[in-house]
Amino acid sequence: MATLTAVKSGDFHDPTVWDLGRVPGVGDTAKPASYIITITQNVTCDRLDGTAQNGYFQCSTPGITITANAQAGNVILLRFSHTSGECTVNGTVTGGSGSGAYGVQNNSTGTVNVTTAIGGSGQYAYGACNYSSGTVNVTTAIGGSGQYAYGAYNYSSGTVNVTTAIGGSGGSAYGAYNGSSGTLRCKRAIGNNYGPGGSHSNNNPGVVGNNTVGQVTTVEEIEFGPYGAQPVTGAVLLLDKSTNEAQFRLALAGATKTLLDATASCDYPAESDVRSGVEYDNGDMTGTCAVPAPEYVAYGVAVDDTVGTALLTPDAAAQAVWEYAGGSGRTLTSFGSLVSDIATAVWEYATRTITSGGITAKEIWEYTSRTLTQTAAEVMAAISGSDLVIYRGDSWSAALTGLGDISARSKLYFTLKSNNRQTDAEAMVQIEETDGLIVLNGTAMTGTDVLNGSLVVNDEVNGNVTLALAATVTAQLECAEGLLYDIQVVNADGAVHTLTAGTAVVLADVTRAVS
Repeated sequence: MATLTAVKSGDFHDPTVWDLGRVPGVGDTAKPASYIITITQNVTCDRLDGTAQNGYFQCSTPGITITANAQAGNVILLRFSHTSGECTVNGTVTGGSGSGAYGVQNNSTGTVNVTTAIGGSGQYAYGACNYSSGTVNVTTAIGGSGQYAYGAYNYSSGTVNVTTAIGGSGGSAYGAYNGSSGTLRCKRAIGNNYGPGGSHSNNNPGVVGNNTVGQVTTVEEIEFGPYGAQPVTGAVLLLDKSTNEAQFRLALAGATKTLLDATASCDYPAESDVRSGVEYDNGDMTGTCAVPAPEYVAYGVAVDDTVGTALLTPDAAAQAVWEYAGGSGRTLTSFGSLVSDIATAVWEYATRTITSGGITAKEIWEYTSRTLTQTAAEVMAAISGSDLVIYRGDSWSAALTGLGDISARSKLYFTLKSNNRQTDAEAMVQIEETDGLIVLNGTAMTGTDVLNGSLVVNDEVNGNVTLALAATVTAQLECAEGLLYDIQVVNADGAVHTLTAGTAVVLADVTRAVS
């Protein structure tokens, strides 16, 4: 950490400009002396210090970021003249002790962003000044101790946007001032420390508009100072906000109250969401939602601020189901009888028929036999739950169907990985339809090894495929869960589509015999 002082005019990043023969960096203070220092690259240091200096820093290059605090001295310290794009000062910029010694000035049509702008001790020593038709954005603007030392000043027809503007201690040292025909927008304006018991002798608002023709000055929220100083004065439009609300400070303790426009909706609930008959919105709205009494709601079901108490007893259920007109005329008097009767209806199919299900028990059991065309091992290998299952050391195959039309393909891949950060070259398994097994455990396959894996298209219109791996391949796979796989197609026109994806598991084999 050192203080570097300029010995001549020139580029900030020219080591010969500085007395220590190097460019100011992190932790350093840079002083311009009486010279003009041009900034053409990003700057990072602790402080640009113009105290008691007549030199300054200038920048006409858009896109520059200066990460440093800046203190003006006798003259305007940071002067921007870029005609487009943005430049940013990440730090606190403070006006100087000299008259008109601004911390930052935007002289052209570009945009300048400043974190914090504070007026100085000198007259007209603004923290940030928008001198032309460009834009200045300030997160926090605070008036200084000098007369007319505004935190942010819109001098001409440009635009100044401020998040928070706070009045200072100097005479007419407003937080933000719109002095011409431009636009000043502020989210929150706060009065200064003026008032009985306060530390400021001048009553300075956070935002002031001077009533120039064509000027627009707006504030979304206002907050009186801790001792009652007003937050705005002049031609300032309040409630220029979609929610139509303003916040006022009420007392020295800092309590606040939010006021709403009487024509605003106030986010009232719909009448259908309010209990029937309940009036609200000053009697203009009445709820229509009917809430049943608990005795009419099933036992344990939430209703209103309680739960339902209505019960359906077993005897009542049996009576409602079985005491119907016609039929056998039998009445079940208990659930035990109900279970017994159902069992009889199903199993004594020669004399009983289940008419409500649309099919008899006899038809179920005498239905034409069906034969599985795959072994149990093959079915298990194809899919178990949502996983593709591979037994280590087994010859493996799985059929996947309904992937969609793949007749336009030029390439078709199956890939198995332990995580989706792996490249294809690091895959556990990758098979291509025409090239066969191309990767195994992150190693590229060559020669006859490519024949140990296949991806066969059985029906290209419907997208039915069969995957296969030789036992010598699965024997080299590590047992693991939560593996990821997909099947991806590359069409002749270059379009790439993932046809299906899911999880896979490699399970340890119990028997290790291979012959």
